[in-house]
Amino acid sequence: MGFGETIMDAATLIRIGIASSLRDSQMELGHQAFRKAAEAQIQMESVLSQSVQQDQAKLRTSGSVGTIVNVIA
Repeated sequence: MGFGETIMDAATLIRIGIASSLRDSQMELGHQAFRKAAEAQIQMESVLSQSVQQDQAKLRTSGSVGTIVNVIA
């Protein structure tokens, strides 16, 4: 193997390393985005659940629970 081939092989390995590093970075960013979206969904569901519980408590005090449940069903 000549010096020129060694340089080309080294350049190829560097390109492969850079491509692999970029791919890993993209995957990590994708995972981070997925985690953030999942956290946001959990927070939204929690807020909605609290809102529903508050509405149910208000309805219980007003005596209108049966009517609302029938409309939803």
